[in-house]
Order: sequence, then C-alpha cells, then structure tokens
Amino acid sequence: MTLTDIYMLFPDPWPKKRHHKNRLLQADFLSELDARAGQGSRLFFRTDYKPYFDAALETVAAHPRWHPQPGGPFPFEHPTIFQARAETYYSLEAVHEAAGPA
Repeated sequence: MTLTDIYMLFPDPWPKKRHHKNRLLQADFLSELDARAGQGSRLFFRTDYKPYFDAALETVAAHPRWHPQPGGPFPFEHPTIFQARAETYYSLEAVHEAAGPA
C-alpha cells in the first residue's frame, strides 16, 4: 500500500514541554510515513497552536525526504468544527521525495 495524501488536522498540540514527546508530527513518524509514501505524496498539516506549527515546520524541513511547500489553497477545504472554534490556524504542506533506486 502506498500513501498519496496524508492529512493531519488539528492533532493534540501537547503544549507542555514535558509532553512534547507525545506529539504526532515528529521525525520518527515522518520516517514511518516515508516508508509508505510514494514519490510526490503530500502531507497536509493544520493546527491552531503556533508553537506546534513552528515545531512541525522545523521537523519537516529537517527530514531528508519531506519538503515544505509554499502556502497555497488547502485541498478539499471544508471548515471543520476546530476551524470554527479557532480564531487563527496555520497550514503546512510538504511533498515526499522517494528514495532513488538501490
């Protein structure tokens, strides 16, 4: 099975520093996705917590096969209950670059 589009919409931000290890979007998780994503697969991430967004952007940018993309329209834009409750939210799109032939 190959993943093409991956959506992470408003995951728990675990705002306390001692809980950051519980955040979903981390290097290990990106590596797990890397193993299942095809060339050009897209990761869409959205949060209303700016510190989590900043950490996610840094994590994605540091990964060798996930590349953040300039902001554009979010696909399938349908307001969620979380968006309705959030004054502001932040969106990230990243594209996967598959490993070359062995």
